Amino acid sequence: MIPDYQTCMLPLLKYAGDNNEHKFSDAVDYLSNKFNLTQEERKELLPSKTQDVIRGLTQAVFINPYVIFSPTLGIISKKKYYC
Repeated sequence: MIPDYQTCMLPLLKYAGDNNEHKFSDAVDYLSNKFNLTQEERKELLPSKTQDVIRGLTQAVFINPYVIFSPTLGIISKKKYYC
């Protein structure tokens, strides 16, 4: 079963929280494997038919500008805060 946004948030933040840069596609694969998604679930499209659901969920979590940033196209990393 494809998880909802809230269920995806913590695993993806932990994935990005290791202070390394990650490919967006690797994050999608990580989430798919974490929730044991079948090939059919991985290919299920959003209602707009523009991308698959799991990629859309991953993108929605990583769009949050207060937590994650993208130093270059297709790369994600945890935002570092300095006090």
